[in-house]
Amino acid sequence: MDHDLAHLRAEYGATPLRAVDAGTDPMALFAAWFAAARERADLPEPNAMSVATVGADGSPSARMVLLKAVEVERAAFTWYTNLESRKATEALRGGLAALCIWWAGAPATDGVPGRQVRMVGRVEPVARADAAAYFARRPEEAQRGAAVSRQSRVIASRAELDARAAALATPITLPDDWGGLRLVADELEFWQGRAGRLHDRIAFLRVDDQSGLPISAAGVEAAGGAEALEAAGTRVSDPHGATWVRVRLQP
Repeated sequence: MDHDLAHLRAEYGATPLRAVDAGTDPMALFAAWFAAARERADLPEPNAMSVATVGADGSPSARMVLLKAVEVERAAFTWYTNLESRKATEALRGGLAALCIWWAGAPATDGVPGRQVRMVGRVEPVARADAAAYFARRPEEAQRGAAVSRQSRVIASRAELDARAAALATPITLPDDWGGLRLVADELEFWQGRAGRLHDRIAFLRVDDQSGLPISAAGVEAAGGAEALEAAGTRVSDPHGATWVRVRLQP
């Protein structure tokens, strides 16, 4: 292995992400970016995203999952997992999580921008009826895997897991310990790579209807505090009744 990794670097293009491009509806921008990612042959799983959670002792953890549903009206993002896994127990215990989707860009000359979208928000369980409907659509092998795996628990051997999967009778119904999690975003950040690492970052912070203040304390702090956020940001309303503070962040 080459231990000198300093030379690993891709250059991004000159395509800007302007406030006018971001608009007033973060979910409309997400939908446009996701549609562009789905059209790319070099992204076999454009819905792959990281999920970050925090344990009871404050230790962080991140892993990759697949985005399986989007609720535009609520700015909500759904994935499915074992409900007794580390990611699920930490997300539901703390009630918060963070997601990040990364769509790598091609070389700058190809005109395909590198992009990522980061979301922070409240986590809620998906209704069992909705989880069952999704589970029924999964391939049988994926159903078997979900039914026999006690995710995040130790196991003596792979052979033990394979044997349990092979012995499982069909049809396979939704396991009691398997379901969906949904993150309702209070903060969305859109990142687009630019030349010289002077990337464009535009964040949307959801405003609470009662207090009139952004819900995401972390987002306010990252923007430099409430005064800096109000001075540089713009309050915008989306078509779904939500108000956001839209602000440009330094790269």
